[in-house]
Amino acid sequence: MSYTITINRFQLPATFHQGGFCFNTKTEVAMDLEELEKLHELKEKGILSAEEFEQKKADLLNENKAAQTTTFKKGINWKNVGLSFSFSLLYFIILIVIGIIIAYIADNITDKELELIGKFLNLISGIILAFIAKKLNTSQYEKCAPIWGIIVGMLLVGPLGFWIVTYQFLQVKQGHAVLKTKQ
Repeated sequence: MSYTITINRFQLPATFHQGGFCFNTKTEVAMDLEELEKLHELKEKGILSAEEFEQKKADLLNENKAAQTTTFKKGINWKNVGLSFSFSLLYFIILIVIGIIIAYIADNITDKELELIGKFLNLISGIILAFIAKKLNTSQYEKCAPIWGIIVGMLLVGPLGFWIVTYQFLQVKQGHAVLKTKQ
C-alpha cells in the first residue's frame, strides 16, 4: 500500500515495508509557492526584469529537483537484527572455545591472564571490524559508529559491540542505512 507523508513542505511517497516506512528514492517535492509569489511580486513591481525572474525561478526549481534525489529509509530491519545477533553469538562461542583451549594447554594460567587474552582477542576483532568499516565507508551514513568507536567498543563490551557493528554493516550493505545530509 502506498502512502504520502508530508515532512515540512516536502511530500514523500512511501510504502510500508518490514516494520517501517520506506521512502521512495525519487520524491515529489511540493513547490515553494511563497518564494515564487515573492519573485512574481518583484517582477510586477519592476524590481526584477523578466529575464531575471525566469533565472531565479529556474534556480528555485533546480533546488527542488536536487532535493528529489534524497533517499530515506526508516524502521528496524529485524532480519538484520537476527542475523547480526547470530554472528555475535557465534563470536562469543568462539571466544569461549579459544579460552577453554588456552586453559587446557597452559595448566598454570591465571584468570587475570585469561581475561587479558580475551581483551586482546576483542582488540584484534575490533581492528578487523574497523578495516571492514573503512572498506564499507560507514562514516558517510547516519547512526554508524566511527572507526575508533568500533575498536573501543569491541575492547570494552566484546560480543555486544560485535552485534551492534555487524548490524550496522548489514544495514549499509543492504542499502537500509541513511546517508548523512550535507548542510
